[in-house]
Amino acid sequence: MNEKERWYFTFCGMHKLSGFVQVVKANGFVEARKIMCKKYGTAWSFQYSKKEWEGMKNDPNRSWVMETELKEILE
Repeated sequence: MNEKERWYFTFCGMHKLSGFVQVVKANGFVEARKIMCKKYGTAWSFQYSKKEWEGMKNDPNRSWVMETELKEILE
């Protein structure tokens, strides 16, 4: 059995969850998107892998506030 990966989904500035990131634990990119669409439809902006998210979060030149994590979705 494969270990599930963490995926990070952001919301656009007009969305009620703007400023938050939804973490989804899933078996790959496509499964994570399916889980996210099941919960929110297509009302989200971007999907990031854990590596991409950590890279942005730890960027010493980052000039923006990172989104607040919502409770992780596990399926």
